[in-house]
Amino acid sequence: MNARPWQPVDSRARIRILVVDENERLLHALLQLLSTEPAVDVVGSARSLEEAIVQAAALGPQLVLIDWSLPQPAGAESCRVMRLHPVSPKIVALLDDEDESYRDSAAAAGADAAVGKGRLSEALLPLLDELFPEHQQAK
Repeated sequence: MNARPWQPVDSRARIRILVVDENERLLHALLQLLSTEPAVDVVGSARSLEEAIVQAAALGPQLVLIDWSLPQPAGAESCRVMRLHPVSPKIVALLDDEDESYRDSAAAAGADAAVGKGRLSEALLPLLDELFPEHQQAK
């Protein structure tokens, strides 16, 4: 995938998203769901957090969807690293378990939101509207 330089966002631009999950089926399902949304541009996908950190730096996404259960470096550490970039993306933790402690750990690490993987089809697009209200007009 070719890296595109970060571009400033205006209200007509699409939300640039990087999707990170080691489960190929879930990754494919997420890409499928996001492809139906006209206000979204999936700029990349990764199956490891190391790959995600490199892609985030190269692609400049506005949002990174991170599987919070990925092995080292932990989702929390990856979140902190991505927050060091001059133009830090918003981060949504994708949780296997909707237990409140997982939400708390994601929030403590700096994630902007957390959503259970079992609720993605119903919760993800409304969450995008909440995180990027300026893009609701682009639909």
